[in-house]
Amino acid sequence: RLMIHREVQSNILVVKINPVCQFTALRLVVESAKALRALVLELYGNGKSSYKGALAEIITAAVKKGLIVVAATQCAKGLVNVDAHSIGREMISLGAISAKDMTTEAVVTKLGVL
Repeated sequence: RLMIHREVQSNILVVKINPVCQFTALRLVVESAKALRALVLELYGNGKSSYKGALAEIITAAVKKGLIVVAATQCAKGLVNVDAHSIGREMISLGAISAKDMTTEAVVTKLGVL
C-alpha cells in the first residue's frame, strides 16, 4: 500500500568520519542541539572509524538524548559489517544501528519518515 508522507523530518545530521577526525565539533553539536532527531555516521570501509573512545562518548550522549544513531559506510559498494571488528560491535552495544547496505540517502529518507 502506497503511503505519501507530507511531513518529512529534516533535523538529521550526516557526518563523514575520516581517519584523522577529532570529534570536537561533533561533540559540541550533539551536546547543544535541541531539535536534532538523528545522527548518521558515515564510516570508512566496512564500518571503521578513528575511534579512540571519543566517538563512543558521543554515541552514548546522543542515545541518552533520544537521538537515533546510524552507522553507514562511505563506500559506493559494500556494507557496514559491525561484526567484522570490535569497534563496530561496541558501537552497536552503545545503541547505534547498522545501515548494513543502505546508502546514506536511503538512511536519511527512512529516518525522515519515521
